[in-house]
Amino acid sequence: MAASSRRLSYCLLKSNYTALLRQVSFHKPRCTRCLSSAITTETGKDDKDPFVLFRSQEVQRILKKITGLNVEKVSHMVSSTLKKPTYKLLTEEETQEAEEKAKKEAEWKLQMPPFMLPRKPIHDILSKDPDLEGFDSSKYVFTDISFGLSNKERLIVVRDTDGTLRKADWDERDRVNQVYNPTTGQVYMAPKMFDDEHLERVLNDDKYIYMLDRACVQFEPDNPDYIRVTHKTYEHINKNRNFDVLRSTRHFGPMTFYLTWNKKIDLLLVDMIHQGLMDDCIDVVNLYVILHPSSKTAINMEDKQDIERVKTYCQNDAENKAELELSIQAFEDSLRGKSKQTA
Repeated sequence: MAASSRRLSYCLLKSNYTALLRQVSFHKPRCTRCLSSAITTETGKDDKDPFVLFRSQEVQRILKKITGLNVEKVSHMVSSTLKKPTYKLLTEEETQEAEEKAKKEAEWKLQMPPFMLPRKPIHDILSKDPDLEGFDSSKYVFTDISFGLSNKERLIVVRDTDGTLRKADWDERDRVNQVYNPTTGQVYMAPKMFDDEHLERVLNDDKYIYMLDRACVQFEPDNPDYIRVTHKTYEHINKNRNFDVLRSTRHFGPMTFYLTWNKKIDLLLVDMIHQGLMDDCIDVVNLYVILHPSSKTAINMEDKQDIERVKTYCQNDAENKAELELSIQAFEDSLRGKSKQTA
């Protein structure tokens, strides 16, 4: 199999090669759950791992709660062909069962992609054989195509033209896995829309969900390109305050976690207050305390309840303090006005 710039010859790893290759000391790639345990954070700290925090029970509870569950929005499907509607006569019991089924399907569709740091590069050299230098002008890729192996566990090694035998790097692994174990919706070469010059244009059209869904299909969550695309999308949403586009989708939780991890929640809090979602606003502040336990907000949060927790964040760590204070004040004024009307 040839390519213009980098020509690779793919060879299947037959059973008679397995014993030979197993004589070499290979370390199995770590599973997704353990992948980030040895990776430092973007701030250079080793004591906080975003993936471990992201999958913790309390953080997941907060993210699922603030995401919301709008069954109609979650179930919305864009179809290229029109189909005739189907009408059914249901009893009250059958209607409740259908609603419960739709709710469970919606909850399943709201499963969040994980928030991870970029995977470590692979630079494992297994052997160097100068006698094989110049044997061929193409690299040889040996792939274990046994059933039951995940793409991360699959053994893939490369023989370079200079005789070096090494483990395949991530780019080679992604392309070889797509050849032998194609993923539905994933293409061999990443679409151009993920390039920076095209990405900005797509985001300017507010196609956030489309971009994030395509990134989930094309890349692994620890792929640097996935992280780059999703983070730029979150930044664009935050800059333009288009948070409601992602609300009640599987991407709202990861976006909130990203903004909280990078201490950029001010505009999100203002948006939630304006929409009357004060409980969600309090949950985001609670998430901030979990992710940044040494912050001024966390230190001064003792015995604070409800809206006082939001005020504590505003006084200590908010960057847009003036706008957030005005939003809190307006919310309290509206509550006082409603209480007077009911009195």
